[in-house]
Amino acid sequence: MTREITDRVLNLNSSDLDPIVQAVLNDDSATATGSLSCEPTGAQSMGAGTLAILKVGGQARTITGEKSWSVVLKAMYTGEASRGRRNDPLVEINAYDSDLFDGENNGMRVARCYRIDRLPDDEVWLWIEDLSGWIGPPWDSSDYERASE
Repeated sequence: MTREITDRVLNLNSSDLDPIVQAVLNDDSATATGSLSCEPTGAQSMGAGTLAILKVGGQARTITGEKSWSVVLKAMYTGEASRGRRNDPLVEINAYDSDLFDGENNGMRVARCYRIDRLPDDEVWLWIEDLSGWIGPPWDSSDYERASE
């Protein structure tokens, strides 16, 4: 399934990608250019229905020049077979679709979701902020405790 989704992503055109690229770069002038990269992240998902977790990236033309961009695409199946089970994919989708993450974050926040694509055959794609390049200080036990609250 990952190969099929990768092929579909690599065949997206600029008009499909531009809103995502603009959100990632926070620049309404951004237009996806050139070829895309699309590779599995290697991350495992505990969620029922996860079809693929891919890092998608490329170049964009903006009024200030060329810029690189990347995003994580999480593709999920939301049909009956994945519902009502532990780690139901609709929980994550509905959380991103709601205003749950819009409030005060007290120094912590979830990865941004740039777009939710509801596709045929009960498939949903979450276009999520790529945090793979983020470097921060190691967490201590109080950081984990605060995050779990």
